[in-house]
Amino acid sequence: MFSVNIFSDSRYVINCMETWLRNWRRNGWRTASGKVVRNRNLIRHADDLQAELRSIGDLTYNWIPREDNDEADWYCNDVMGNNCYMSGFRP
Repeated sequence: MFSVNIFSDSRYVINCMETWLRNWRRNGWRTASGKVVRNRNLIRHADDLQAELRSIGDLTYNWIPREDNDEADWYCNDVMGNNCYMSGFRP
């Protein structure tokens, strides 16, 4: 068994994975206000990965302030800049 800690400066991402996801699944991928969940395909993919990790270990999400995440943010943006257009993703 192992532990994975995911750090993010996005409260939206953490809330998606820890809180809202269960309700969205139960509500047919609709928000509390009845709107269709945006980026559902990405969130469902993240949910699949989350389930896979949790099947073999512990998974914890941790929020950190953006100013404490500069280095990781730079690397992520660099990778996305090099790969997102090849996959059809447009930020």
